[in-house]
Amino acid sequence: MPDKDIPADAKNIILLNLMPLKESTERHLFRLFSEADGNIRFILARTFSYTSKNTTEEYLQKYYIPLTDPYIQNGRFDGLIVTGAPVEHLEFSQVVYWEELKGFFEWSKTHVKSIYGICWGAQAALKYFFGIDKYLTKDKLFGLFDISLTEQACENNLFKGIPKNFIAPQSRYAYNLAEDIKKDDRLIIAASGPEAGMHIVTAKDGSLLCIFGHPEYDKETLSAEYFRDLNKGEEIVFPHNYFINGNPALLPDPTWQKAGRILAANWINNL
Repeated sequence: MPDKDIPADAKNIILLNLMPLKESTERHLFRLFSEADGNIRFILARTFSYTSKNTTEEYLQKYYIPLTDPYIQNGRFDGLIVTGAPVEHLEFSQVVYWEELKGFFEWSKTHVKSIYGICWGAQAALKYFFGIDKYLTKDKLFGLFDISLTEQACENNLFKGIPKNFIAPQSRYAYNLAEDIKKDDRLIIAASGPEAGMHIVTAKDGSLLCIFGHPEYDKETLSAEYFRDLNKGEEIVFPHNYFINGNPALLPDPTWQKAGRILAANWINNL
């Protein structure tokens, strides 16, 4: 529900948080969007067809509303953020809440100005709105990777102020083919890297911004993911170009956040 302490002219942004650890994801994203002009009202939303097992029901009831809530269904919103989700290994049709998400994406066509998709959330949006499939990587794309803006991005105000070359965290098991994006003249590849592949894709009309990496991550996030999987006995690649001198005790400064914050602010300011 709207926060009465936030000015009426604030940008209204639905945050559909599909990540297991809701609070840390909220913290990351609130910081990422902190440099936008004006005020932002975040409406924390959750699916009704699947309930998170890693966040208490008490917390969900207190801070989140389901996508079916009348406040959402009857409202008009400036933006929608769809986070990643640990379901990349599944076909879209196998995801428990896929049908619900498809319905929500359809609803968004007339109720939301623009969608900001992250990782799986970006891939899901590309699948629904443009019919573009994802593919599984042989090994997890994991670590810090060099990224460059394309010439088309440099001419787009959405990317104003972002350095042409920057680094970005990646943590995913799936990717989209650049060839599929290039076949659709409604889309442009805005940023990519020689090892990471596509990092940002955007719709020319501004209706969708896809970020396949994680500019919102803290300096510790990749380390936490690495040791989580290692301690569970799961196969996990050593994070690329992340630990200083390859030493897991030495973490880098999160310099990637600068480009991420500029892009997030530009997206908000253009709504």
